[in-house]
Amino acid sequence: MVWSSNAKGNFCSAEAFDAIRKKGTTVWWHKHVWATATHPRISGIAWKLIHNRVPVDTTLQKRGIQLASMCCLCGKEVESLNHLLWHCNRAKDLWSWLCHLFGCNYDFEDLEQAFAKGNNFSSLIKDLWNVGVLAIMAEIWKGRNKRLFEEISFDAYSCSYKVRWWLRAAGKLSKGTPRIHSTDGAILRKLGVNASIPAAPRIRPCKWIPPDFGFIKLNCDGAAKGNPGPAGVGVVYRDDHGNVIGALSMGMGATTSFCAECEAIMQGVEWALRNNWTMLWVETDSVAACHSFGKNQVPWHMITRWNLAIKGLQRLIISSTWREVNFAADCMANHGVSLPSGCIQAFVGRPSLLNKVEDPHYVYYRFD
Repeated sequence: MVWSSNAKGNFCSAEAFDAIRKKGTTVWWHKHVWATATHPRISGIAWKLIHNRVPVDTTLQKRGIQLASMCCLCGKEVESLNHLLWHCNRAKDLWSWLCHLFGCNYDFEDLEQAFAKGNNFSSLIKDLWNVGVLAIMAEIWKGRNKRLFEEISFDAYSCSYKVRWWLRAAGKLSKGTPRIHSTDGAILRKLGVNASIPAAPRIRPCKWIPPDFGFIKLNCDGAAKGNPGPAGVGVVYRDDHGNVIGALSMGMGATTSFCAECEAIMQGVEWALRNNWTMLWVETDSVAACHSFGKNQVPWHMITRWNLAIKGLQRLIISSTWREVNFAADCMANHGVSLPSGCIQAFVGRPSLLNKVEDPHYVYYRFD
């Protein structure tokens, strides 16, 4: 008996719960509200406001409660959440102040437009902008409650001070980096945020190594445009002189990248056996797939195929490599994405679509 929701067939309580739970639709704003840089307290208040789970006057009226309504901040309009956050004069002053800090124009009237203003910023400044937007919403709501229930007048200066505090906290939580030689430095000085200079990328050389005499090397790759999403597999076969002696692409339909990587290895070995190649070096850029096959812990739906395949092999080596020296297989996998599910295109020799292959005499570089 196997647990079909798990690639290895093992029962997992977390996956069982995920299989039976009711799943809501994905909302566009979740990555902004639950971002790493956003303090959980701000996220919680913002979630309530976005879902309109707050007792503003218009919401109470819709529930049948009869009451006269007036915005307790400006005293001019009926209190709705839309007015309170975006159209109240006191709120507009705070939005204008935030835009001045970030050097942008104040021309938005809802949350989606406000978040869109940060799209042109660097990753760090965008994180700070998003937190600033959510912090102002939260502080307006807290200021409204103090005015209504404690009769403490709304203080824009106190509100802006608290927003600055949330922004400084976000600067420590954010994983983003500023742009060099841009206005980011001036913005960070205004906010009082100390940004760490991004470390220079580590440069590591790598080479494609041909197989030993008598071996055939299979460079395998799986591609999924989304996870899950439309997927394909690609395999390139090369001899001990580095010559391409065959290639393969296959469409998989919608699946995960891990399943695509595993299927690439499986298809590669099976096609090699059809050509009577029994001494194989399988190389993939997926460490997870390499460990899975290397420890004979293949996905449960491939166990029978894999056991039959390895019986026909004389020698088998499985290793992982970097993408920088696996680009030929990646090209074949991307071609496989465009094929119908289950459609296999196998080539004898080097196919015309493979414009470039790894040169064993050339040094490639990985930046990370």
